Amino acid sequence: MKLNTIYSYFCLITILCVSCVEDIDLNQTEDIVLSPVVELDLIFFNLDETDLLDQDTGTVFSAIQDTTRLEFLDDSFIRDNLIRVDLVFEFENSFNQSFSGEAVFLNESNDPQYTIPIEVASSQGNTESTIITQTLTQEDILLLNNSNQLAISLQLNENGAPVLGAIALQSKATYYLVFNE
Repeated sequence: MKLNTIYSYFCLITILCVSCVEDIDLNQTEDIVLSPVVELDLIFFNLDETDLLDQDTGTVFSAIQDTTRLEFLDDSFIRDNLIRVDLVFEFENSFNQSFSGEAVFLNESNDPQYTIPIEVASSQGNTESTIITQTLTQEDILLLNNSNQLAISLQLNENGAPVLGAIALQSKATYYLVFNE
């Protein structure tokens, strides 16, 4: 029985050692290109009329501003391999007033690097949706690479109607990267 087991192992090892194996070209790893797509939320808010009125005086605050840090762009490896960025800003407005403003990418010294104008339509009884998309290519990305903050500022365009309603913002960035070698 022991001889039979040894013979079986010998046959198995012989088959494994002499079986066909294609040559493996390890140089092919140099041809590998990884192209990940990363989606990140940027900035969001939900405001209603109570957020736009001074509770003591009843005065309307006509300006809204929010800022967030962009930690993703702090990495030089990411900056060196970034080939495209798609930005999407989606506003839902139920105010009878429109809003004007901008999204500004700022550097460490708060200097503007890249600006996107924003116009949010007023509501005519229903919630009005405004979507702003921006695709940044290589030239624009060079400006974006110096940025570490995104500031959104909106100005309420008063029209005499009562300031009643809500405005919401959701935004995201889709980063397209290419890694090779």
